[in-house]
Amino acid sequence: MAMKIDRRAFLKTSAAMAVAVSMTGLLGGCSDGDLYGEAVGLGKTAELQGMQMRVDSLGTLYDSATGSFYMVPSVRLTNNGALPIEVAPEKGSFSIILPNRTEMAVNQNTMKHIRESQTLSPLQEQVLTHNKTVKGDVCACGSGVSRVDYVYVVYYPTASCRTTYLRCKIYSNEFSLLLGL
Repeated sequence: MAMKIDRRAFLKTSAAMAVAVSMTGLLGGCSDGDLYGEAVGLGKTAELQGMQMRVDSLGTLYDSATGSFYMVPSVRLTNNGALPIEVAPEKGSFSIILPNRTEMAVNQNTMKHIRESQTLSPLQEQVLTHNKTVKGDVCACGSGVSRVDYVYVVYYPTASCRTTYLRCKIYSNEFSLLLGL
């Protein structure tokens, strides 16, 4: 049985397929090596396929009672791409990577500290659409952290894909002492 398709239906289907194929480069690029944008220093912008991330400050705090070390970057994300991107700090879309590749997680437990703070502004979970910007603080926690020369603040547009990301390298001389956590 032959199926008839008019020109309009063909063009709509073709456009939908083009969007689907273009999304695989951004969201499905989890198997062919890393795809990332990078910036070095506070106030510098990392960019990849229309997504931008800038770290405006990075506060640190050591809690001697628990042995926990906290890092709180203030980040700004902008989506200039055609596709929406997910911003979900409590679901693993951010982390801080130390020089020895140790990852300091950002999750519900760490973000709780920012929500309870009177001086910090938590980055809210949302879908960031075209030409939109969001800013806020995220909180990472680790233990056994010794002195480091730098850290990477990393944003994963798809939390389950760790090979497509934006990262900002922040040197220790740019860290500030965090008060109010």
